[in-house]
This record gives sequence, structure tokens and C-alpha cells, in this order.
Amino acid sequence: MQLCTNIRDRGLAYEQFVLYCQTKLVPMMQLDVSKYAPNRHRLWLINEPYLGKQSRLKTAYNDSYLNQVIQWLYPGCNTALISYHGQIGNINSNAQIDHHRDTSFASNMARMLNLGNVSHFSYSLCRRNNERNACTSFLLHPGDLIEFNCKHLHACTYAASERMSLVMWKLKPNYEALLSQTY
Repeated sequence: MQLCTNIRDRGLAYEQFVLYCQTKLVPMMQLDVSKYAPNRHRLWLINEPYLGKQSRLKTAYNDSYLNQVIQWLYPGCNTALISYHGQIGNINSNAQIDHHRDTSFASNMARMLNLGNVSHFSYSLCRRNNERNACTSFLLHPGDLIEFNCKHLHACTYAASERMSLVMWKLKPNYEALLSQTY
């Protein structure tokens, strides 16, 4: 895991993106189906991979502003997920997620942007590590953009209120081949 940059120094652009996420994306979030993230609300962006055994994609939420920001944060990214911790309107979400490895849709390297407030990112520095107590905890500040191997054990063990997480991936080749077939 490495810190790529902190985009909070972008001033108004950072604040506008946080406000865009809170007002435009959070209200569209749905309850996560993952057993690792009970009570987490999330929204797939660009393309939504099917998390079962079959390689399938469907079109997810996207607009030109969002795509521009995501491509600036992670050029070539073709799927992303945003989650929220806190309460806005009907959304009362716990953005913590238990230790896991990302599934077969994702290439090894992912990027995550921490928005709005602090969080603790637990990460195994070794692929073979299957013990959460052997993970290292990193404090992420608002605006921190990290790159990590999503096939290593990782988790969000703490999220402060109003914290959002934007995780971005490049699809594996068998999923990229499906991009022209999304529904």
C-alpha cells in the first residue's frame, strides 16, 4: 500500500467533489449485499460487475463530471464503488467493511480515495496472510488517495461520520471483454 497523494490541497475542487458525492451520489445508494459490510450503503459507478461465479457486467451510474474525476484519479479505471458512513436523508450507513479480498472482476491494483473524514484502513502487506491481526492499520485523512493490491487482505475498521470511500479498479481482461455487452 502506498499513499499516492492528498487531493485536499485542490481547495474548492476538492470541496465541490465532496459536496457532489454527498448530494448526488449518496441519495442513490443501496444497501450492500456483501456479508463483509452489514448496513453499508454503496453505489456502483461506471460498470457494475456481477459478484457471482459468472463474468457479467451491467452499466452503473456515470456522468461526465464523475468520469473526468475518476479518470484523473486512476487513468484507465473502468469500475468503481462509493460508500458512505453516516446519515443523510433516508440513508443511515455504516461504511466499515470486514477483512476481505476483492473478487475476480478486479485486477490486482486498486486505488481508494478517502473523502470527508478520517478512517482506518487495515491492510496485509503479504498476499499469503490470512490473519486480520497481522494486518497493519493506516490512518487515512480526508483527500488521501492510496494505491493497494486488492488481492491482499484489507478492511475499513473505522470510519468517522460523513466519511466516504471511492474505490476504483481496472477490470480483469475477461471482464473488459464484456464492456461492449453491458446492459
